[in-house]
Amino acid sequence: MTDVTREPQRSGSCADPAAPRGGLLGELGSFLLARKWWLIVPLALLFLLVILLAVLGSGSLSRPFVYS
Repeated sequence: MTDVTREPQRSGSCADPAAPRGGLLGELGSFLLARKWWLIVPLALLFLLVILLAVLGSGSLSRPFVYS
Protein backbone atom coordinates (compact mmCIF):
# COMPACT_ATOMS: atom_id res chain seq x y z
CA MET A 1 0.00 0.00 0.00
CA THR A 2 1.31 3.42 -0.86
CA ASP A 3 1.88 6.11 1.71
CA VAL A 4 -0.53 8.94 0.88
CA THR A 5 0.74 11.25 3.61
CA ARG A 6 4.06 11.80 1.88
CA GLU A 7 4.49 14.69 -0.51
CA PRO A 8 4.74 13.52 -4.11
CA GLN A 9 8.24 13.63 -5.52
CA ARG A 10 8.84 16.36 -8.07
CA SER A 11 10.12 15.13 -11.40
CA GLY A 12 13.80 15.76 -11.89
CA SER A 13 14.45 16.24 -8.19
CA CYS A 14 17.00 13.99 -6.54
CA ALA A 15 16.94 15.83 -3.21
CA ASP A 16 16.30 14.08 0.06
CA PRO A 17 12.54 14.23 0.71
CA ALA A 18 13.19 14.80 4.43
CA ALA A 19 15.29 17.88 3.72
CA PRO A 20 13.52 21.23 3.96
CA ARG A 21 12.74 22.82 0.63
CA GLY A 22 12.40 26.42 -0.39
CA GLY A 23 14.14 29.46 0.91
CA LEU A 24 16.39 31.80 -1.00
CA LEU A 25 19.34 29.41 -1.17
CA GLY A 26 17.17 26.53 -2.34
CA GLU A 27 15.60 28.63 -5.07
CA LEU A 28 18.97 30.01 -6.13
CA GLY A 29 20.53 26.55 -6.17
CA SER A 30 17.75 25.02 -8.22
CA PHE A 31 17.83 27.96 -10.63
CA LEU A 32 21.58 27.66 -11.10
CA LEU A 33 21.51 23.90 -11.53
CA ALA A 34 18.56 23.94 -13.91
CA ARG A 35 19.42 26.87 -16.14
CA LYS A 36 23.02 27.89 -15.60
CA TRP A 37 24.94 24.64 -16.13
CA TRP A 38 26.89 26.39 -18.88
CA LEU A 39 28.16 28.80 -16.22
CA ILE A 40 28.78 26.27 -13.44
CA VAL A 41 30.84 23.83 -15.52
CA PRO A 42 33.50 26.36 -16.64
CA LEU A 43 33.69 27.83 -13.14
CA ALA A 44 34.23 24.37 -11.65
CA LEU A 45 36.92 23.61 -14.21
CA LEU A 46 38.59 26.94 -13.50
CA PHE A 47 38.52 26.19 -9.76
CA LEU A 48 40.13 22.79 -10.34
CA LEU A 49 42.76 24.38 -12.57
CA VAL A 50 43.62 26.94 -9.88
CA ILE A 51 43.96 24.19 -7.27
CA LEU A 52 46.15 22.13 -9.61
CA LEU A 53 48.39 25.10 -10.38
CA ALA A 54 48.69 25.90 -6.67
CA VAL A 55 49.75 22.33 -5.88
CA LEU A 56 52.20 22.18 -8.77
CA GLY A 57 53.55 25.64 -8.04
CA SER A 58 54.22 24.85 -4.40
CA GLY A 59 56.55 22.02 -5.41
CA SER A 60 54.98 19.60 -2.95
CA LEU A 61 54.60 16.95 -5.65
CA SER A 62 58.30 16.92 -6.46
CA ARG A 63 59.23 16.01 -2.86
CA PRO A 64 56.15 14.33 -1.42
CA PHE A 65 57.85 12.33 1.36
CA VAL A 66 60.45 14.82 2.58
CA TYR A 67 59.55 16.24 5.98
CA SER A 68 61.39 19.30 7.19
